[in-house]
Amino acid sequence: MKNITSLDHQIYTCIFNIFPSGPFEKEINLNVYVPPEVSVFPDVTPVVGDSEVILVSCIATSRPASEVTWNLGDLNSSLKIKTDISAGPNDYYTVSSRLIGVPSKELNEQNVQCVVNHTSLKKEIVLNYALVIHYPPQIVYITSVNPPTTHQEFLCIAVANPKPTLYIWSRENKALTGRVDFDRLEIQLNSDSNGLYKCNASNQYGNGVGTLQMQFSTDISPDCTTCWILFTTLIVLNVAAFFVWRFNLCSKQIFDLREGSWPAVRVRVSTNSPTHNREPNSTDSS
Repeated sequence: MKNITSLDHQIYTCIFNIFPSGPFEKEINLNVYVPPEVSVFPDVTPVVGDSEVILVSCIATSRPASEVTWNLGDLNSSLKIKTDISAGPNDYYTVSSRLIGVPSKELNEQNVQCVVNHTSLKKEIVLNYALVIHYPPQIVYITSVNPPTTHQEFLCIAVANPKPTLYIWSRENKALTGRVDFDRLEIQLNSDSNGLYKCNASNQYGNGVGTLQMQFSTDISPDCTTCWILFTTLIVLNVAAFFVWRFNLCSKQIFDLREGSWPAVRVRVSTNSPTHNREPNSTDSS
């Protein structure tokens, strides 16, 4: 037989006659192996909780049945495996292997592998899968986006899966006067900005709240602070330049003295001095 397909998986009867004995027949069972079709998926996306649920399933359909196992790495002790085999038409078999465990935030994005072996395969099939666990915002905090000037922008960050779809900004005991853009808040820095700010982040499973205590000093405004910094820097640069100039001048004078190039010192004697007007006496002449 040539060009065999999965439909050729049948029992064939070979009949022949031998004279004078009569007809003879022989049944031939033709087994056509069909490689497995494998898929890995969650039945329902698990949500963080306290009860065991199916985290992910690995399904392999083939003829004959496949062998399905898991590589779990460090998760071996925390997850269970349940495998079922069901027969279908034309000797097809479906092997369903499921990972069972208590869904937690720590399991989210952990990698597992479904491994499938079959008679028709020269090499096993390995499918990687990152576990998906949904949970409400569990950690929410507010962080600054830019250095403070006259305004400051803040970002609300929430650890959740899926990401929050709603952010609600508020201010304790006062009306919120800043500009809100989804997960961002921009406020003007002045004495009226002081207070406790809150960000309420939520997805379809719940919500979480982050807070920020804002305390702005009015002694020196942000613009004035910049001016003082520039003024101080200018003074330091001028002082440094003066010392460099003095150092170079002293170095040049020392060098000139060593080389003998320092200008000679001349002393002029006044013509009115007593020594100059003294007349020579007889003793001197002799």
